[in-house]
Amino acid sequence: MKTPNTKAGTTHETRSRAGSTFNTGVFRPMGIRYLYLIVFLAGASLYLNTLPNRYAYDDFSVIAGNKFTKQGLQGIFGHLFTDSFTGFTGQKNLFRGGRYRPLSLITFSMEYQFFGENPLVSHLVNLIIYGLICMLLFRVLTSLFLEKLAFRKFRDYFLSLSLMAAILFAVHPIHTEVAANIKGRDELMALLFGLIAWNAIILFTDKGRTAQAIYGGVFFFLSLMSKESGAPLLLLIPVSLYCCRSRAVFRKTIVPSSIALFAAFAAFLLIRQSVLGWGSKPTMEDNILSNSFMHASGLSERYGTTFYTLWLYLKLLFFPHPLTIDYYPYYIPYIGMADPRAILPFLLYAALTGAAVFLTLRRNIAGFGLLFYLVALFPVSNLPFIIGPFMGERFAFIPSVGFVIAFAWILIYGAEKFRLTSLLPWCFGMIFLLLAAKTISRNFDWKDNFTLYLKDVQTSLNSAVITRGAGHELLTKADSATDPGEKRAFALRALPYLEQAARLNRTTTEIFLLANAYYESGDNEKPFDLYLEILRMNPRYEKARSNYFVAVNRLGDPVKKIRAYDRLLRETGEGYDGYYKKGLIYGKELNMPDSSIANLIRASRLDSSKVDCFSDLGVAFAMKGDFRQSAFYLEKALRLNPGDTRIRQNLAASYHRMGDAGRAEEVLGKRK
Repeated sequence: MKTPNTKAGTTHETRSRAGSTFNTGVFRPMGIRYLYLIVFLAGASLYLNTLPNRYAYDDFSVIAGNKFTKQGLQGIFGHLFTDSFTGFTGQKNLFRGGRYRPLSLITFSMEYQFFGENPLVSHLVNLIIYGLICMLLFRVLTSLFLEKLAFRKFRDYFLSLSLMAAILFAVHPIHTEVAANIKGRDELMALLFGLIAWNAIILFTDKGRTAQAIYGGVFFFLSLMSKESGAPLLLLIPVSLYCCRSRAVFRKTIVPSSIALFAAFAAFLLIRQSVLGWGSKPTMEDNILSNSFMHASGLSERYGTTFYTLWLYLKLLFFPHPLTIDYYPYYIPYIGMADPRAILPFLLYAALTGAAVFLTLRRNIAGFGLLFYLVALFPVSNLPFIIGPFMGERFAFIPSVGFVIAFAWILIYGAEKFRLTSLLPWCFGMIFLLLAAKTISRNFDWKDNFTLYLKDVQTSLNSAVITRGAGHELLTKADSATDPGEKRAFALRALPYLEQAARLNRTTTEIFLLANAYYESGDNEKPFDLYLEILRMNPRYEKARSNYFVAVNRLGDPVKKIRAYDRLLRETGEGYDGYYKKGLIYGKELNMPDSSIANLIRASRLDSSKVDCFSDLGVAFAMKGDFRQSAFYLEKALRLNPGDTRIRQNLAASYHRMGDAGRAEEVLGKRK
């Protein structure tokens, strides 16, 4: 085989140096169509075990929790003309820069229209798209490298750069977050349409058909409408032609092909910003999810941490273990630029960038693969701007195309240079089996949220995000459990994770979940401390207030209940609910009408629109024998709710006790 370091225009024939004799009785090469099928199956078959999986991770935001998706075909316009998170949150531009990725959401609307909430169908679609991507990648690379795929011996298959790169891409476990996660379809479709566009531009370059350039622009536009991660192909497709075609051909075709791609990019940008707004700002305040750098100490930690994550991307591409959905603080620590964990990746990437540019200018395929990886990773690296999380396996999906090209080239070139081609089948076979085994085993982790979070929290234990998620999943199990012992067991399992989450990122969300866990575990003290902490941070956090009342009701002892409400009023200020509930306890549980009346009156002064408060005041005064005051408050209650039969009966009884039978009959007569 001629080494992949050939000049532009040279045919990359896949022949073994070992000999040219073709013995059909010993070896029969398969046709190109069978190779396409093998590559498709290599990708798709690895994800067959995702078919029984349910919705997990952020699937809820694009399907069951998305109002536009649940409208079926009618929701397509909602996806097209709003921020991609509006259907889930009801808000526009929730995150900085906004999100506009309508095509994958449209496919979810179509699935919902015909199949309802059916994760099997969604996983099957993802599986098929992934297989098509692998097959298309093989097609693109074969066309790009001009491989004839003329195999004389079995090991010649392993000297095909396009075939080996496609197979490596198909089995790489770092793709599980995209293929096994239904929401990852935006990345899948971005690359699928990007490869179709790439193939069309290659056909235009080789055959000069203008229609192919137009097709390239159209499919590049669809790639961008799926997700912005397809944007680097605007540069990478022309660079690939520079590397793999003669200068004459490149000069002749670069302008029209670039115009087609740029026109698609400009059209997408115009539509995107017209929908999201040109000067829009995020509506959500920074938090650890939307900006993982929010606690970084200046630019040193911002960029030091970024270069550390760039090292982790390379590490996961070479050695994809362990994998996790969570790369948030503090699983990824904040690192300053003076830290060796930042300095070494900085030097490494500087060297890789220099090598990529140098080798690409010399039309070296490994150099192009390296440049592809660097350019595709750059927009999601947090170097040009903050994208939200420190990193994510999904962000390596498209960049990994460049990685497998460079990696396959190095293996093949090295084997030929050192006359080790006979070892290539064994080498690739071992790599294939290891990566495939990791991919299949990782897919089981995506069974559902509970399985995924409880598995990945073991990897990202120091993360503020996944510890909260794992605790929340256990609390959800506790809420749905009917057996008290089982409910308490789930809550006790949740406590260590939620304690860790609250230590790492003490916001109202973490504290609220922790308080709920203590309550479900049977603790009658700590929930009060935590709910009050929340109310001091945010007095309008009504869920914390209502849960505080639920916790009070479980105390049993009315004196303890009174103390709990006194503490609430003392630490959070006067509030209607605290005085009203104290009034009820004094009246109904302690039989102390004077104390009941005093608290109910204070409650009525804080909120004069509450029917129950005036009604209970009327009953309390009646218990004291003060029927005039009883009638006074019951009249107020009746004005607020004229249709309440119980209030009318109590008011009529008070008038009867006062000797005013006429008024009593008048009150009762209003029912008719």
